[in-house]
Amino acid sequence: MTVLSDLMAAVAGGAIEVVDLTVPLEPGTPVIGLPAACAESPGVTIDEISRYDERGPAWYWNTIRMGEHTGTHFDAPIHWVTGRFDPPFPNHGMMHGVGKFGRASLCNLDRLPPAGAVLIAAPLKIVNGSGSPLRVPALVPVP
Repeated sequence: MTVLSDLMAAVAGGAIEVVDLTVPLEPGTPVIGLPAACAESPGVTIDEISRYDERGPAWYWNTIRMGEHTGTHFDAPIHWVTGRFDPPFPNHGMMHGVGKFGRASLCNLDRLPPAGAVLIAAPLKIVNGSGSPLRVPALVPVP
């Protein structure tokens, strides 16, 4: 508990800043472009279920649809035919966080120091999934 208490005190006291590197999910969220031989991943669609109306007088909620590899995400080993993280396409890192795809999958990278940040990548547990959306906060020491 001391470590967690110390972390919370450092965040509350301004010694550590939390920087969200997650790309927001919306219909305009970039989707990775793959070679013609590959099926295209669908982008984000959001359909309203109810909004304080006859469909649900006291609540607002939506249905979302998207490919597992939309926005900030993690690739599961099953994503590749080999079962390992050695993709057949160049510059395709585990979170597409390297090379040209990193710009579409992570944001606020300019707010990170050259070294010393701690990244937390929390994927959803999708049974039989080949990837998962991530929430990626970075803990950044404040000088």
